[in-house]
Amino acid sequence: MEKTLINLFEEAVDRYAERPFLFEKITDRFQETTYKQTREQVYCLGAGLQAIGVHKSDAMALLSEGRNWWIMGRTGDVLRRSDQTFRSRSNWKRVTTCCFACNMPM
Repeated sequence: MEKTLINLFEEAVDRYAERPFLFEKITDRFQETTYKQTREQVYCLGAGLQAIGVHKSDAMALLSEGRNWWIMGRTGDVLRRSDQTFRSRSNWKRVTTCCFACNMPM
C-alpha cells in the first residue's frame, strides 16, 4: 500500500481505534477524543465541505486556535483534496446530522 498521509491516518485508526488520540481542555478538565471518533469527525467535515460545493482544486484557509478542530479541519481538507470519497458521501442528510452530532461549527 502506498504511504500517504491518508493511508497512515487510516492505518493508525484501524490499529488504535479506541485509544485516545487528541486531548483538549474543556472547562476545567481535559477531554479525550479517540482515533475512531477523530476519523468520524474528519469524515463529517470533509463530506460537509463536499456537500457545500468545495472542490478538490479549491483553495481554502484554515484559521483556528491550537485546538482539536484545527487538526481535524486540516485532516478533513487533506481528505477532500485526495481522490478518496467519504463513506457518508452518498447520504448528505446523514452528513449534516453527523456534523451537528459532532458539534462541528458550521
